[in-house]
Amino acid sequence: MRQRAKRTKQFSYYLERKEHFNVLFPSEQIVPVSSLLVLSPEIVHIDPDPINGDVYHLQERGKQPAGFRDEFVITKRGLEKIARAAGIRFDPKYTRRSDDGRNPRRVEFQAVGSIQKPDGSWYSVCRSKEIHLDVIEQELRDEIESAATSEGLTTEIQGEQRRLAYGTEECAREITRRIAREMLKRRKNMVATADSGAYSRVVRSLLNLQTSYSHDELHRPFVVPSVALDLDYVFNHNWVRDAFINAELASVVSIFGPVRDDGSVFTENATDNLRKEAQEGENKKA
Repeated sequence: MRQRAKRTKQFSYYLERKEHFNVLFPSEQIVPVSSLLVLSPEIVHIDPDPINGDVYHLQERGKQPAGFRDEFVITKRGLEKIARAAGIRFDPKYTRRSDDGRNPRRVEFQAVGSIQKPDGSWYSVCRSKEIHLDVIEQELRDEIESAATSEGLTTEIQGEQRRLAYGTEECAREITRRIAREMLKRRKNMVATADSGAYSRVVRSLLNLQTSYSHDELHRPFVVPSVALDLDYVFNHNWVRDAFINAELASVVSIFGPVRDDGSVFTENATDNLRKEAQEGENKKA
């Protein structure tokens, strides 16, 4: 019990110092923890350098030339680190492509993830991500034409920087070229983008992650709630230990049959014998 209180106190320590840590916990208070479980903090470091793949820099949309804000989005690679620390489980049956594949310009992915709450129950969410190239192409055209109308388009022709006025033939060709170049990248990565988008939405929803973080915020460690079996409680209570041994025996017998490694058959006293062996092992360690 002292160990459980210590770990819960550790998590409370991080909750009270959010200015120094990115605490991924949906509540401002510690909720009751099941007697079989322990809530402990897991520390995850996200690399703030976009070159290393944990984050990418958020671009100013509609600006020519493109600019960047002090905002970074955690990529799927970075979210996987956080999800593993939090013990998030994805349902392989329902985490899949959800469209029929008939439209080559549209793809949709669905993801279903679950996280164990401190009281022992599981909380699940379902999120999806749709990529429709027709919609994206129209959005790109509107953004580029809007920028060209207000400021013109700056391009390089024969080594010289030139500003193209909206409405000219050269400007129209430049708009078409930029859209075609961008759409090629979108078509190439549309399936992976939909997949990572659905995955990211699940992790963000379960852990209350922000959409983006500043450079300074990314330098703070991420504190993730981890719910695990309290082994001290299990081995200090015979009834709990017996329940786990029975469950383990049932699993082994269902797979291999009622025969032990030495060729003997499991008996009705198998649980008592295994508990006795476990206790003897603990006494030797002591």
